[in-house]
Amino acid sequence: MQQVSFSGTYIKPIKIKKITTNGEFVPHEVSLVQFDAANKADVEAIQQTFEEWSIFDNCFVELIRDIANWLHGLAKPQKDRKIFFLTNQQYGFEKLNPREILGEFMVWKPRRSNKVEVEVLQANPFHNYDAGEHRQYTKIGQSMLDEIKEQYAGKILQLRSDKYATGFYEKNGFIPDEPGSLDYTYTP
Repeated sequence: MQQVSFSGTYIKPIKIKKITTNGEFVPHEVSLVQFDAANKADVEAIQQTFEEWSIFDNCFVELIRDIANWLHGLAKPQKDRKIFFLTNQQYGFEKLNPREILGEFMVWKPRRSNKVEVEVLQANPFHNYDAGEHRQYTKIGQSMLDEIKEQYAGKILQLRSDKYATGFYEKNGFIPDEPGSLDYTYTP
């Protein structure tokens, strides 16, 4: 892993799809970066993202912002809760541009547990499915979910779905904990 200058950790490139001028979606490389709670600039980037995205009803980045502030205020770092960005930026990480962030996700893996809680998985609302014909990117949520499955291979994943995202999670192997529930589990 490479340390980037805003103190988040560059993890690796991730492939999503970006629209071309003729309306086709083609592979596009973005950066997966892990949030560093000790760095105030990272907390501010999340705050700015929250301010940009929160105009949408189905936006859950407020939870990420609140947890980021809580983690930043702790005297001892928490290693069981992690926040990640998918950003369009390929360089210049010394100033993370919130408008280049395409997705954020947060996971919690309690020590000595084989279960991982996917607390938030949020594609940038300006680029998600609901953007319709104005959508510039696809596969943001899919790429984040695939990354979680890869990072926590062999672990049981649990999450609470938004009522509009249940089909997405079911398509990706998550099963409702009981009929009609928004609580989902993925067992590898």
